[in-house]
Amino acid sequence: MPHPIFAIVNAPMITSMARGDLVEWLKLRKEYVEYTKELCKDGKEDISTVSKSVKSSFDASVLETLCEVCWGVAKESLSDEFLLARVHEITDNFQNQELPDVKEIFRTELRMDLNNIDIDARVIDYFHLCNSLIKKYGFSSFFESDRGKKEKCKLVVHSLPKGLKSKVQNEIDYCVPKAKMDIRRLYELVKVKAREQAIEERALKKASPSKRKKDRKNEDGRTVRKEMQQGRDGPKGVPKDGCFHCGGEHYVSDCPKAKPADREKALIDNDKTVSTEKKKSGKKPEAVECLIILGGSGEFLLGNDLLLRMGIDVERQVDLLAVPFAADMTEDEFDRADEPIVGNEVLHDEEVKAIVLELVEKAIAEGFPPEHKKELIRIALRFDLWRVRLGADPPARVPPMRVRFKPGAKPYRCKDRQYPPEVRRFMKDFNDNLVQLGWVYENQESRWVRPVLPVRKSCGEYRQTADYKPVNALVEAIVGLMPDLPIDLEVVKDAEFFGLFDFIKGYWQLALA
Repeated sequence: MPHPIFAIVNAPMITSMARGDLVEWLKLRKEYVEYTKELCKDGKEDISTVSKSVKSSFDASVLETLCEVCWGVAKESLSDEFLLARVHEITDNFQNQELPDVKEIFRTELRMDLNNIDIDARVIDYFHLCNSLIKKYGFSSFFESDRGKKEKCKLVVHSLPKGLKSKVQNEIDYCVPKAKMDIRRLYELVKVKAREQAIEERALKKASPSKRKKDRKNEDGRTVRKEMQQGRDGPKGVPKDGCFHCGGEHYVSDCPKAKPADREKALIDNDKTVSTEKKKSGKKPEAVECLIILGGSGEFLLGNDLLLRMGIDVERQVDLLAVPFAADMTEDEFDRADEPIVGNEVLHDEEVKAIVLELVEKAIAEGFPPEHKKELIRIALRFDLWRVRLGADPPARVPPMRVRFKPGAKPYRCKDRQYPPEVRRFMKDFNDNLVQLGWVYENQESRWVRPVLPVRKSCGEYRQTADYKPVNALVEAIVGLMPDLPIDLEVVKDAEFFGLFDFIKGYWQLALA
């Protein structure tokens, strides 16, 4: 008579609130509850009395600490529902509430096991690994909506092997577009294409002439074949990483899908001895003519003919420098020749009023109702905000913007730079006006010096800017708020006329502390 076999399944314990440990605990807890239900199915026991509660699954000291510092509740008042909710708050979100690079995680960790000879099992394991990664990193909420389902399918396709990926993507683009957001259709498509690829690879192996294996005789006179070299995953004569072009189990020289140009490009891209510049261009090195000038002097004079042979046309460069650039329609709308300049004084009220009246007349000419002319003039002259050129205005009455340096930040001081003569003249005149107005002053001992970047405008003049990239790298990021378009549209929903005005040199109107 056979003896019954008894298995004892212990309830898993929680000894740490780490997210990875809690994910594993939920998995084991689910198995424990299902196994207990099976044991109680044929008997009269109540599962709630047989199974171990969630509260008793916590380590006593850990539970006391959580009640004291995290939840602020008495240990006696805890329920299983409350504890499970706290556990899911941790497991359903990503670790440390910091969103990792989702695409990078799937790119590095989602891989199809090509060593599995069972094609269907290989595909199922691949999709199962995808779901495991989603649960592992707490991405479940990202892929619940229609947009999330589409993004999940995109990640699955992106991580497929190279040859299979191109086949599946081609089918999705032209034959099965519904697979872009239907994971089940995508699974069926990947399974079919994986089978087709396996059939093609087997046919290629049979069609390609294989090298004859050398026979040898042992001491007994029997003929034995040389064993396959150990340490290789595939058959002998197959590259370890597959074809450089399609990813199949053959060399790129034997690839039936690659053209001669494709084979050459694939070999260059995967040749570690080829420089990066050659890989990017795909061109072979060309022979160029070199001019060697004999002489021991460090300075020498070159004629115009010799400069032209070297590709240097001085006269052409002078012409380009003298002729202003043509205005580009894609440039900034306010980047015109009549941009307001910096002067020593502001305009008087009468001059400002005359210019505002001209703007009103232009608005009427563009379609503004003439019957509202007086109201438009009243609104335009209500505040003192019009300037044609900036002068010695009082400072803006705004709180200063405060910047905070990163720990360990050191002052940045750039080296002297050389500028063309016309740029130096522009910078001298521009900065002399700023000094005269009292906006800036010269400080030879400043520890912070950033380079000036004069930018040529479409009208041929220059705009003075500064390179703040090195300084910004030392400053803590300031988190700003993006405008909410629906709210902005709600504010102006009843407006009938709109105007566009230039905020003249706004960077001089911001105090900095």
